[in-house]
Amino acid sequence: MNVPDDWHCYYRTCSHCGSRYHLSEGGCDCWDKLPPDDDLTERMKDANYEWDTWDQIWSKLVRAKIHVARKDHKDGKVKKGERYNITTYRIVEPSGISYLLHHKTVLDRPGWPALNQRTNT
Repeated sequence: MNVPDDWHCYYRTCSHCGSRYHLSEGGCDCWDKLPPDDDLTERMKDANYEWDTWDQIWSKLVRAKIHVARKDHKDGKVKKGERYNITTYRIVEPSGISYLLHHKTVLDRPGWPALNQRTNT
C-alpha cells in the first residue's frame, strides 16, 4: 500500500483484531470478514432497530414532533408561521459508532392545501 510517511501520527489499532492500520486506509479490513453476529441482530431487533441493507446501518426512530415556527429559520427552509416536522433517528454502524440524525420537513406552505382541511366532493 502507498501509505504516507507521517511518523506514525495517523495509525490506529483495531479494537476487534488488534492489527494496526493507517487512517488513510479507511479502517481495518477485519470487519468485512466477520460473520454476521446473530446475538447482536437479535438484541437490535428487540430494541426496535431496523437494519438498512442499502446503507449497512441499524436505525431507530427516536422522536417525531410537529412544531410551528416562531421566526424564520437560519437555514432558510422554514419561514415564520409554517408547521414543520422534526424526526430524530439513532444510527448505529456495524463498527459500533452511533450518532443521532435529525431531519426537518416543512408541512404547510402558502398555496399548499392545509392538512386539516377537507375538500367537499
